[in-house]
Order: sequence, then C-alpha cells, then structure tokens
Amino acid sequence: MSMTLYLKHASQNDLARYAAEGVESDDLGVLAEAGVADRQAARLKELELLYVADEGRAPLSIAARDMLFDHLDLLRRRGSGLMRVSSPSAPVFDLHGSWRMLHFLFTGDAFEGAPPAATLLAGGREVGEDLGFGPPRMLSLDETAAFSGFLNGLDLDALAARLDGKAVKSLGLRRGEGEACAGALHEDLARYFPGLQAFVAAAASRRQGMLIWML
Repeated sequence: MSMTLYLKHASQNDLARYAAEGVESDDLGVLAEAGVADRQAARLKELELLYVADEGRAPLSIAARDMLFDHLDLLRRRGSGLMRVSSPSAPVFDLHGSWRMLHFLFTGDAFEGAPPAATLLAGGREVGEDLGFGPPRMLSLDETAAFSGFLNGLDLDALAARLDGKAVKSLGLRRGEGEACAGALHEDLARYFPGLQAFVAAAASRRQGMLIWML
C-alpha cells in the first residue's frame, strides 16, 4: 500500500513542545489511518487465503496483490472506512503518494539529496516514536523558510519537463507502465506541487515551522 506523506504547520510553542516531549497522536490528527490500513491489509490476506482454499487456485500474483492494495489505498484516500479523529489544531497538507515523484524532481535522485531540496524525505529533526515509516520530523523556522524559498524558485513547467525516461526508471516504473502512467504523473504534479508550494509559503510567512511524517 502506498505511503502517504503529511505536512503540518507548527508554531514556535509547538516546536518547543515537540522538542521537549515528542509528538503525540493528537498532534497528527490522522494517525488513526494507520490502524485502518493494518486491518485492511489483514483482511486482504484473509480474503486471499479463502480464495485459494475454496477455489483450489494458486495464490495471487505479486501484481494482482499490488493492484488490490492500490484499490484499498484509493478507498482510504476517498475516506472509505476511515476512523473519525479530531481535527488537528493547525493545517495539514496531504501529499498522498506524490512525495516520491516530487522528491525526485526536486533532487534528481529517488531517495538521496541535501536540504532544502530533500526536505520532504531528509529535512528536520526526528521527534517522537516511529510511526512505521520513521518518526515525525520537525522543521525549524529557518528550515521552513529555506524550503519555501527553494520551492518558490521552481517552475511547474520546468518540473514537468523532468518527467522523462530517467524519472520513470528512477520511480521504479517499467517501460509500459511509464507510458501508461505519464499522464497520471503530470496530473499529480499539477495538483500537488502548487498546493505544497502555497502551504509551505504560508508557514514561512507566519514565521512558523512544520512537522512532516509518513503513514
């Protein structure tokens, strides 16, 4: 199932509390999704076992299993089956799975890079417990401002031009998949990059930091 990356505005008081006490589930507001995802995965495995036992068929292929996980992820994104949680006190921006593409376009590498370009995956200081894909990371006011400056220096059309064969290969897409998904990648870029740019700029303009985490 796809990992989702979240960003949240954090005041100076929030940052001081995160540094001293770590991050609580109430700070995130969407942490309950992780439990839902775990139950969905367990249910999928149960259904697969029933399918094999009742029909005498071979286990699902990796491709078929991935397709089912992607379907469950789509349902999760649309709100199907999510546990209700209290709204966080500060705005939260949900990048869904686009963080992987954006990180590559920002850094030229699928996983490596240096801040501020690599802020989505490597920026900030770890605070709190591991949520399954690492602990939340806290960006200081200066780090948030630097990331905002970096994003404001980027152009959507120039980023779109980087979605070439190298990008497809680095993102782990096979040739046929790359051709089929090219339109979807451009749609995700057009949808999420301007929102990320505006969200980070809003935090920087208010002299706030941010919290970044994955579920």
